Amino acid sequence: MNSESVKLELIDWINHVKDSSVLEKVIQLKNSTGQVNEQHPSKRKFEDGKHIFTYVADDFNEPLDDFKEYME
Repeated sequence: MNSESVKLELIDWINHVKDSSVLEKVIQLKNSTGQVNEQHPSKRKFEDGKHIFTYVADDFNEPLDDFKEYME
């Protein structure tokens, strides 16, 4: 079995695990290895979350009444 097929089998197995304690142990094992995926580093880019917000109210930047006493 090559490493790619083992990875796919492991991913498939993880998808079917229902017991959260087993998943926590998998996370602990992953964190204990200390390895970082250097092939695909996750770097954030400007506007990555642009599609998340679809509506912003016109008064978004207006002061909130709840904080008036602190702003005097």
